[in-house]
Amino acid sequence: MAMTNPVVRSAMTIAVQNASDQLAYRVVVSLVRDPRGVRDPKQLTDDMPRDERDPVGAYKYRAFIGELPPGRTVVHMDYPGGGSHLRWTTELAFQDAGGRFWLRERGGQVHEITADPLAHYGLAEPADWKYPEQQ
Repeated sequence: MAMTNPVVRSAMTIAVQNASDQLAYRVVVSLVRDPRGVRDPKQLTDDMPRDERDPVGAYKYRAFIGELPPGRTVVHMDYPGGGSHLRWTTELAFQDAGGRFWLRERGGQVHEITADPLAHYGLAEPADWKYPEQQ
């Protein structure tokens, strides 16, 4: 009988701050590569971490928040690990109370996007929407 070592994944906790006094909707928090310390820009062509058990990785390393209240909200997601120069950060796509869609990029820039947050990432329902409590 062959024994296999299960892949041990770490969990990470991310605090999301909604500075508005209104709810944000359909928030997709995605783990992406942090460009700081990367000498070769070609290393950033595949921003999302991959898992050998889920080669597409479309829903992995993301958190889906159905309604994000004003204030601080904590979410949890898998952490893929890192290497000596591999770092991760987050970006968020969301819908505001007026129905517009926005992307907060890894560097902090916020700009309007034309697609729903799921469609922006090429995802579709069903997504595992969470409705966390305000912290």
